[in-house]
Amino acid sequence: MLIDHVTIAGKALAPLQARFEQVGLQTEYGGPVILATPTQEDGWLYQRLQRFGPLPCAFLVGATDMATSVGRYPLTTGESWLGRDVRWIDPGHIGELRLGFIES
Repeated sequence: MLIDHVTIAGKALAPLQARFEQVGLQTEYGGPVILATPTQEDGWLYQRLQRFGPLPCAFLVGATDMATSVGRYPLTTGESWLGRDVRWIDPGHIGELRLGFIES
């Protein structure tokens, strides 16, 4: 990691490392905003960073009933993050956007 701390809007973000192989990103710091880096040099996030620079690239929405979300949307298989189920909408259905649900 090239940076040792991050501050956004006067609040320090805590180190929070996790990998999401299904969408090709790994988190570095977290809070209301999570900083991510690509897991592959030829992946979508690497290409997006080259094209647009460091901008928002993925969003997680809280799901109170993951089973309903799974039945309603084309979601990937679950990944665990901080003990909570995370599922992403299949990128083939929504283009370059990475949108997912996190168990709340």
